[in-house]
Amino acid sequence: MSLLNIKGIFFFPGIILSLGWTVLNFMRISDYVAELKVEFPTCTATNPNKALICISTVLVMVIGRAPLERVFTSIFDKYLPTRKFPINTTMRHQKAEMLAERIFKIIVNIFCLVCLYAIMGKEDCEFLDKRVGGLVERPLYYKNYPC
Repeated sequence: MSLLNIKGIFFFPGIILSLGWTVLNFMRISDYVAELKVEFPTCTATNPNKALICISTVLVMVIGRAPLERVFTSIFDKYLPTRKFPINTTMRHQKAEMLAERIFKIIVNIFCLVCLYAIMGKEDCEFLDKRVGGLVERPLYYKNYPC
């Protein structure tokens, strides 16, 4: 039996079954969301500040990315080993750019983590457990279920 026959027997029908299962689950989720919208409209209401949040996030990423990456590229360009990455080569510049991009991503991730932790640590938030620095002994995550 050739490899093509085995693939035709097992692989392609498996893809078709997986696709069908995925479509079925998406339909079930959309039905559940429609039920939630009817029974609990406050749960599915959009944030009135959604546009402001999205636009400000994009602006910060666009405005902050270029200067930060430029600074980190110049720093890495100075300190990369000259034996492995000779000075004034494209390979050295590409490596410095790649490292600068990674540092920018780390900075963004740390900034978001600190902001989220600060929001969760406020007195009016009852979701941050004492074991991780919060104020709540036993957080109740589903207080207003199904919202």
